[in-house]
Amino acid sequence: MLDFLNRRVIPSLEWASDNCYSRTIEYATTQGYFTISANPDKHRFDLSLQLNEYQHLNPIMHRIRLLFDVDAPIAEIDQQLSTEVGGWLNYLPGLRVPGIWSSFEAGVRAILGQQVSVAAARNLVIRFVEELGAPLNLTGTAELDGELDECPTPRLFPQPDAVVGHSLDFFRMPQSRKDTIHRLAEHFLSADKPDNIDAWLDIKGIGPWTVNYVKLRAIKDPDIWLAGDVGLKNAIKSLGREPDLERTRPWRSYLTLQMWNQLS
Repeated sequence: MLDFLNRRVIPSLEWASDNCYSRTIEYATTQGYFTISANPDKHRFDLSLQLNEYQHLNPIMHRIRLLFDVDAPIAEIDQQLSTEVGGWLNYLPGLRVPGIWSSFEAGVRAILGQQVSVAAARNLVIRFVEELGAPLNLTGTAELDGELDECPTPRLFPQPDAVVGHSLDFFRMPQSRKDTIHRLAEHFLSADKPDNIDAWLDIKGIGPWTVNYVKLRAIKDPDIWLAGDVGLKNAIKSLGREPDLERTRPWRSYLTLQMWNQLS
């Protein structure tokens, strides 16, 4: 998971090292950052959390658990998937689905990642955060520590209202893709249930791959197979075999990660 996150780290938003990961977060009126590190001797993660207020602590903790997929029944998943595909791919036990903090962030990352490489998508997200991300404000709380302290301006992921009012002219990309980002931001500001991901299909420029990517990474639906994904196509081509998509239900999100892992 750290390898996966490291390849996608957005400076000023995220930090990662050999055994820990940090990022800034925002939930309603609460903002701050966390650091999570592996403690293999005690078979656990250690979490450090710094917030400007603590009234939303419970939903924030829930999101952090989702981000690292800690509640997945991984033994059950491994038993089924390794039986089905372990004989012909390099199956990695314990592989969980790395999350994204919010569905809006996942949607923007997915749109920016359409039809480009992981490295190119990362560069686009970096620019997006640099241009529109608000500086992290922890006035009156403890000083920033660790790697976060080394960054001159830790930033939050841009919110929909910051996107709607900007031309996004800093992007070198087709105008249609910028328009899709604008429409997604407008949807979050106007819809009664913006996190109803299936409704995103009514947004021009958003198709099944984007919706399923958000379900996989942000909603943590355990049974998403990213049909049409370039990475999956490349993995299938290199392996010379396709998995049985019926026999791997209801854990096809984890199968997707196992297939991507073949390309690492």
